[in-house]
Amino acid sequence: MDRFELTNTDFAEKLGVTRQRVSQIINQPGGTISVKLARKIVEITAGEVKYDDLFNWVPMTKAKKRAATKAGNKPERASTSY
Repeated sequence: MDRFELTNTDFAEKLGVTRQRVSQIINQPGGTISVKLARKIVEITAGEVKYDDLFNWVPMTKAKKRAATKAGNKPERASTSY
């Protein structure tokens, strides 16, 4: 969302969901998300967010994200396999 300069509210409007739902998707790994909504997210982000990002991820801590950014690396989400 940062790359596209979108707030949770802006992104929610594009998806047709509430701001709270966007926040829930971002902050609650392992939560349920429909394939239809996942498809919209992938389309809106032009593939920057992939299906694997939505169905198989855990959020990166702010400290790890800052460290990765400071090191000049693009922060990646830590993934987990089921």
